[in-house]
Amino acid sequence: MKKNFQPHHLLLKVAIAIPLFTAFDSSVLAQTTSQSPFGNSKSILLSQSSAEDLILQATALLNKQRYKEATVVFDKLVGLYPNIAELWAGRGVALAGQKLYQEATTSFDKALQIKPDMAEAWNGRGISLRGLNRYQEAIDAFDKSLQIQPNQASTLSFRGSALIELDRFEEAFTSYGKSLQIQPDYTDAWDGISDSLYRQKRFQDLIELGDKATQAKPNLAGAWTARGRGLAGLKRHDEAIAAYDKALQIKPDYATVLTSKGRALRRLKRLPEALVLFDKAIQVSPSLFDAFYGRGYVLDELKRYEEALKAYDRALSLNKNDSPLFHNRGITLANLKLYPQAIATYDKAIQVNKYYSELVELSAADSWYARGVSLYAMRRYQDAVTSFDKAIALRSNFADAIKARQVAQKWLKS
Repeated sequence: MKKNFQPHHLLLKVAIAIPLFTAFDSSVLAQTTSQSPFGNSKSILLSQSSAEDLILQATALLNKQRYKEATVVFDKLVGLYPNIAELWAGRGVALAGQKLYQEATTSFDKALQIKPDMAEAWNGRGISLRGLNRYQEAIDAFDKSLQIQPNQASTLSFRGSALIELDRFEEAFTSYGKSLQIQPDYTDAWDGISDSLYRQKRFQDLIELGDKATQAKPNLAGAWTARGRGLAGLKRHDEAIAAYDKALQIKPDYATVLTSKGRALRRLKRLPEALVLFDKAIQVSPSLFDAFYGRGYVLDELKRYEEALKAYDRALSLNKNDSPLFHNRGITLANLKLYPQAIATYDKAIQVNKYYSELVELSAADSWYARGVSLYAMRRYQDAVTSFDKAIALRSNFADAIKARQVAQKWLKS
């Protein structure tokens, strides 16, 4: 399950806005304005009330996720007050919200040069590094933040997400567990702890974890979700849907649960219902990768190929390192008889070589096979045989690939 970060939630309301108001006392303003490149012109320098107005404006823009506009305001603020760490941190949040993670990292670094013990800046730096796929550096930044503020549930949860990307599932489980000890209803941490167990195929453990938690506190939406994912992993999809429904009764706008329920409905071939769930998840969370991916998959199964391709392309804009997405996008292109594009997309799936997905079980062998099928359709029989050979080398009992290779070889001999 891919998490889409919304870093403004972690920094703004308390961590930046309140310290900024206290930072703008007369002594700070006097020191800052005396160093201004505009000299002593009172007509140009911001008053304290004007600065606070700008901060309120930037905070409001971030809370509305209008990151580009917020960046403009923060650029103005750091230009006038370059020695206030909170301003640089706020700028980092605005940049991270635009997924400009390298620029965000630089801004957080500037904040930390001024204020090395600013936990929120370390946290923002970790989020930005994670966005750059620099997972160990992200973990190190989260650790720095936790040294300063040990009881930050969100930081522990983000730390867990970086550990999962490095396949360090047990450490991730521990980090998420600590997050839930601090905030038992924190759904992001529940999603993460579920990921750590699901990826290890510890489905029964997931069910037991969910059962234990809901017996103690029946209104924990994340715990019902954990139970549902465990049941889904065991292919008990009707029971999984019942658990997801419990979670949605508690939290109707729980986007990841809407997506999980959509996946379960797809497994049961209840495709129109699944599509409704994916669409609802997108309404709640417009940048949720799994929802767009699921939507594309269902639309392909409904033979609505052009719509499926659009959904896959939107998912691709959110995550370019997911082999199942590339693979299934290739299937849709092949269904549209766009075979050269399909082959290029299968090649990308194989190159990325990250085949984890809760939507469908795939491996590189499947992509080599699908690639061969498209090559066969183009009458490139020798190339098709080569692709089928690759698929069989990875899965020796791959019956469809063995049969397809035999047919392609007959055409080579005819």
